[in-house]
Amino acid sequence: MSAFKIHLFIESKDKSSVTAQKLQDLGWSYRPLEETLVDSVENYAQNGLLG
Repeated sequence: MSAFKIHLFIESKDKSSVTAQKLQDLGWSYRPLEETLVDSVENYAQNGLLG
């Protein structure tokens, strides 16, 4: 499992400054929801956060 990366986006007053196309042009891509959920649950379990 890969380490989690947290990306912070600061909201600007100009709502058009960050678009999906601009993010994709920079190499950013979406992860499938199922993959994200599986990784999250595995991480919680490995760190003793699940009962």
